[in-house]
Amino acid sequence: MLERPKGALERYREEMKYHTAIAELLRREGPKNIPEIAEALGIHPAEAMLYVMGMWRYGKVEALPKGRRERYFQYGLREEG
Repeated sequence: MLERPKGALERYREEMKYHTAIAELLRREGPKNIPEIAEALGIHPAEAMLYVMGMWRYGKVEALPKGRRERYFQYGLREEG
């Protein structure tokens, strides 16, 4: 049986659920890269990237400086100021 496509409201609710989960993860454990976030939430890294970039766009997270030997950027919560 085919699932019906998600409506805008369902997609928004799902996105907010993951934004909250990512914020809680970063608050609890500190900065993480996309593969670490994806593994912690049990989702594909591409999906984690989509949610993190949405949070970045609205100033909720920031990319931290990347060392020369680091493969991925780490993301942390932005300080409310």
